[in-house]
Parts: sequence; structure tokens; C-alpha cells
Amino acid sequence: MTDRSLDSEGILDLIRQLETETYAQTVLNPNDGYVFVENQVIYVIDAQAGGRQPSVVPSKTVELSVNGTKIPQKMVVYAKDRITWRIIEEQVRPYQITISDNQMEVYLTIEPERLISQILKTSEPCLLYRPETEGLPLTDTAFVNEQIVGELSNLQIVAEINHSEIERAIQEKNGEPVVIAKGIPEVHGRDGYVETFFGNTTEHVLSEYNGRVDYRERIQIPSVKQGDPLGVIHPAVPGSSGENVFGKEVSPPAVSDTVVITRRNVSINSNGQAVALKDGRPSLTGDKVKYFDIQTVYTVEGDVDLSVGNVYFNGDVVIKGDVKETMRVEASGNVYIYGSAHSATIISAQNVYIKGHATKCEVYGGKLGLIYSRIYSYFQCFIELHEGLERDSKKVHKLMEERGKNVAIGQIVSLLIQEQYKQIISLINQYDEALQGAGKMLPMEFTITGRLLQLFKNTELMGTIKQFQDFRKVYEYILNLKLQIENSVFEESDIVIGSANFSKLATNGSLLVTGPGLVHCEVEVERDCLFKNAEGSCKGGSVYARRKIRMAEAGTPFGRNTFLRAGESVRLGRAYGVTIRVGDRMIELLEDKKDVCLWIDNDGNLNQSCSRIVD
Repeated sequence: MTDRSLDSEGILDLIRQLETETYAQTVLNPNDGYVFVENQVIYVIDAQAGGRQPSVVPSKTVELSVNGTKIPQKMVVYAKDRITWRIIEEQVRPYQITISDNQMEVYLTIEPERLISQILKTSEPCLLYRPETEGLPLTDTAFVNEQIVGELSNLQIVAEINHSEIERAIQEKNGEPVVIAKGIPEVHGRDGYVETFFGNTTEHVLSEYNGRVDYRERIQIPSVKQGDPLGVIHPAVPGSSGENVFGKEVSPPAVSDTVVITRRNVSINSNGQAVALKDGRPSLTGDKVKYFDIQTVYTVEGDVDLSVGNVYFNGDVVIKGDVKETMRVEASGNVYIYGSAHSATIISAQNVYIKGHATKCEVYGGKLGLIYSRIYSYFQCFIELHEGLERDSKKVHKLMEERGKNVAIGQIVSLLIQEQYKQIISLINQYDEALQGAGKMLPMEFTITGRLLQLFKNTELMGTIKQFQDFRKVYEYILNLKLQIENSVFEESDIVIGSANFSKLATNGSLLVTGPGLVHCEVEVERDCLFKNAEGSCKGGSVYARRKIRMAEAGTPFGRNTFLRAGESVRLGRAYGVTIRVGDRMIELLEDKKDVCLWIDNDGNLNQSCSRIVD
């Protein structure tokens, strides 16, 4: 049956193959003629009386000509014939040229298996000759070099060509890509930034006793005097353009200046230096917008108890004694407690330092406190209501003008509040209650805001307002104060504590435990949980750190299990009865283990070792 998938050329190839196989099996008789190849020359010996005359047939790789005429198929040849040949070159380059994704580099890869020269293969005498080729290492590579340069030109590469690298790649033939042309890279600029001359954390004076550190340190709060420099604002430095290998411009990423706002206690001179205008603790807060300020320090010489009351303060709070049961301490600055805290709530927008221990407490660093959170929510609601009130007021005012009536904008606003925006009055009353609850601990700006808001409750006074600009002043003041509250939170605030029992500790920075450790605590931190004491332990409870956990001991052979979870790694000096989760992998250590180190490798596998350094 005929194979319909074969074309005429395929059938011809099969016929030639059969012919070759047939003749190859034929043994030369003494009188037969024959063809042989030597030194790339084809020779023909004629047959003697009664013998067979030899034939030649072209192949796919070699073209044969007899007496100047190319032969398409098998042909009988004689000694008098002039047989020439030509190797049919395959269009296969012995190299590859690639361009990087960013079009800044051109790579050349020499393929050594293709860097050869084809010659006619020597053949023994045969009755039917089909030419074959063999490859020899290429000795003259000049044409390859020319071919590469020509192709680079066709690709419109305008970058300077490194000819020595091309020659080296051809000579070494190691098959590795080499860079033969480079663009001119763009020079990245630098965003503006603020360089501070102070730290946002406290310093500790540590002493040693019998070779061991005594963590009963004395807290030193960073402070400055009036006129001291706080930092310098460095402007953005723009980058410069480059050029890719095709000669096209490559622009550097855009840069931006940092936005710095100073409070009333800080000024910026002509050299971009921030200078303190009063004594106090310097601070730099905010993310996209940076705020320089000198924090006022409120000091409680003894304990925070019912005789002192809850502490709400816009600045730093220093407590020389303890924080007693049910008491609250909230600050927009740092909170420093020289003693301990018992069944109390400690909230700071910045760092919290507790020299002693915390028992049944809630301690939050880098968060807005209860009072500030409430005020912030009031401001947010008022801003949204005000925007709607202003929009509707303008619509009504425009309709009145179209009807030829001139009505004061304040009168329209007052009527809208009574009819559609009654929530504003309720919001103002809630704000007044919050101010009364905080007493005199909140800064003057909040009291001023309360007075400004009274305008919306006073129908008679509101009716006197004639311009939208006057109407917006309260809105703009509250919008600015809301922004100040947002930017009073440190990007990374730490909690530093001696020890804690049955407490909840949370911060957007790290937790540093300087004393004996934690017992049945709930910990959640955005960075690291680090135990600085050589014997610091965590018994019971749970610890979650987005990055790493380091402690001397975790768990206990008695009682409930201890849960540790980290995003990157966990290192323990000793573990007993601990469930550890690193990334999305979990392991239980029910027996006593020493020098435990767990981390996630590049393949996503949970690894355990006591020798690998993860830090």
C-alpha cells in the first residue's frame, strides 16, 4: 500500500537509499570498475572485460556534477569523466546573539559543536558511490567574526562593539554567553530624605556584675536644648539619562523631595537644618510627610493610681513609679515606666518602655490610644459630613440666586443642619464629652477645635456667615489636626519590657524582653521578638513576629503548650512542649530539644538545624 504521507522528494530519497543498500551489498568482482575518494578528490576506475561500470548518486549534503552538469540522480561514470562536488551548506550559524530584556547588553554565545568545517569524506572503492561529509575543527574563523559583526549591524546595534570579546569567545569555544556590547546605563537619582541628629529610642546604661549584664538599667531619654540642631533636610538629587544598545534614551526613575512640616517648637533655617526652639525630647514622625517636633514631657513622680487618675497626654509620659490596677496611660509620644504595671492599659503612638514587669496588662506601641482613636473617628465623620453639607449648601445657594433671592450662606447651612445633617450636632456633643473625660491632658489644639465646632450649634451666629471661605475654616483646621494625629505614629515603634505575665503586648515594631521573660502572654509584633537576657524564657501563651523570634528558652514540660509563629525564622536555646510555625510550615517539639533553629529555605521547605546562622 502506498504511503500517502510521502511526497515525491521523500519517495526519491527512499529509492536512492534502496539503491545504495543494494549496491553496498554487492561485492566487487575482479573486473568491475569502482569509485573511491582520496584527499577530497573523486576517482573513477573503468571496468575490465565483462565487469560492471561504477555509478555515482548525489546526497542531501553533497551536490555532484559530471563534466560540468549537475546530476539529479544516479549516473554511470567513466575514468574520462570530470567529477566535481559542492557541499550544500546548512543555514546554521555557529553562534547566537541575544539582547537583554532592558536592551542594555548584547550577548554572544559560540556553539562549539557547530564551529566546524565540512569536507568530503574519504571513501573506499565501491560500485555505487554516494558522497558523505565529515566535520573538522574550523581553523580560519575570520569569516565567523565578519558574520557576527554584519548581523549586529543588521540588528541596528549602535553601542560600541567589543571586538576583542568576540574573538575571545570564538577562540575559547566554551559555549558561555559573553557581553559584546553595552548601552550607557542611566544614573539613578536619590529621593530627598531627613538626616536626624538624635535617636527615636531611649538609651540604657548597663552595668556588669560577675561578668553578667545587670538589666536594672537607668533609662536615659533623648533630649535637646533650645537652639540645638535636630537634623538636616537633604533635597532630592535627580538622575541622568542613559542610552540602550539601539541608541534610544533611557530615563532614570523620577525622584521626589521629602515633605517636612515643623510644629511650633521647631524651625528650619536657610541651610535646611531643623533647630529646636525649646527644651525637650526631639521627635520625627510620619511616613510620606515628616513632622519635626519637640515633645513635651509629662512626669508622674510616683504611681499612677486613683489619686492621679488616668493619664492622656500629647507628648511623652514618664512615670517614676508603678501603674496600678484598672488605670490607663495613653500618649502620643513615648511612655516610660520606671516601675511595673498591674492590670493596666498602656497605649503609645510611639515606643513603650517598662523597666519592671507587666501583669495582666494590655500594652500597645505604635497605636493611637482610646481617646485619640475616638477623636480621630469624630474628625473623620465630621470631615465627611462637612463635605456633603458644603456641597448641598452650594446647590441651594445657586438655586436661590437663580430665583433672584440673596440669602446668607450661613443661614442655608444652619437650616440644612436642622433638617438633613442633625448628626453633626450629635458628633459635636460626643466630642465635648471626650474632651471633658481627658481633662487638661490634651493639647490646646483640641480645645480650640471644640470651641470652633460650637459654631454649628449656634444658629444665630451661623446665620451671620456670608462667605464659603469662612465656612471652610473649621473644616480646614480639623483636617490639619486629623493629619497631625495620623503622623504622630512611628513607622516602627518598639516595646521594651523587663518581664510580663498574663498580658497582651502588640506593636508595629519589635518587642525586646530584657528580664526573665514572658509567662502566658499574647504577643503580636510586626518585626522581631527578641529576648536579651541570657536566661530569658517564654512559657505558655503565644508569640507572633512577622520576621524572627530569638529567645533562650521556650515551653515547659508541664502545663499548656507554647505557640511560636514567625515569618522568617525561629532560634531557641532550648525548647520543650513548643509548637512552632515558620511561614506556612509547622512543627511540634514535644521532647526536650537544645539549640533549635528553624527557617524556610528557597524551596519552601522547613529546615531544622543547630548550626546554621540565620541572623
